[in-house]
Amino acid sequence: MTVEVKSPETMNLLGLLLGKILKTSLQEPKGPGLFPMRGQILVQAGRMEALVVFSEKGITIEKPREGPVKARVKGSISGLTAAGTSRLPILPLLKGELSFKGNLLFLLRFARMLRPPPQK
Repeated sequence: MTVEVKSPETMNLLGLLLGKILKTSLQEPKGPGLFPMRGQILVQAGRMEALVVFSEKGITIEKPREGPVKARVKGSISGLTAAGTSRLPILPLLKGELSFKGNLLFLLRFARMLRPPPQK
């Protein structure tokens, strides 16, 4: 699965961070049922926004554009990174640092991608 950040020279920190996390995380297989995913997730942190687009070609991180999205994730940078790296990814949600809207199953599959590969 390929991960590409469109126009990295003009992409905000959130988009670059998501691209790096996804590239690192997807180096190792995550088990059955992860792919294929089709659709878009809008991720918002502070005043930054990034659109994560899933297609048959791979994952693309883009600047937001008009149109429907399957899901939205909104929160602080610290809440997003805690959800992706902690042993209890639900904790930022319970603390109110993150909010979700849209297709929950799509978001759960996306959350699996944000988990770091196991340490060897």
